[in-house]
Amino acid sequence: MGNCTSSAAAAGDTYIEHVFHTRWAFEGVELGRGGSGKVVLARHRKRHKELVAVKIIQKDRLSKDDCERIKKEVNIMRQLQHPNIARFIDFFDEKDHMYVVMEYLEGGCLFDRIVKKKVYTELFARDLIYVFLIALKHCHDKGIIHRDLKPE
Repeated sequence: MGNCTSSAAAAGDTYIEHVFHTRWAFEGVELGRGGSGKVVLARHRKRHKELVAVKIIQKDRLSKDDCERIKKEVNIMRQLQHPNIARFIDFFDEKDHMYVVMEYLEGGCLFDRIVKKKVYTELFARDLIYVFLIALKHCHDKGIIHRDLKPE
């Protein structure tokens, strides 16, 4: 456990420190939890109106394979620039934590929105699936396959 290592610039290199807390401030709102960490709301320190969702991953809970898996996932997210896919913004690999910064999308999860609908028409389902398939095609065009698709 705790086998993740961060890389630093060599002595003498011009290097602007890439540290999460110099750019982002937590808003105190937890958006969700998963197996590898939690997702919280954060705000840009200079562009105060910019809100993001940040996945915080504790490195001491990770194996070396877990760290590599997360880094591969981040590299995949960097490739996915599409209007129907949450935008990847930044990644911070620090001593104790990894931070994955993503576009914050208001409105909650799709599953909750579907369940709350009083009337669920075929037209709504068709439009929803169409947008989903367009985004999925974008992934497939880049050689990326998502193996855990669900409305949550």
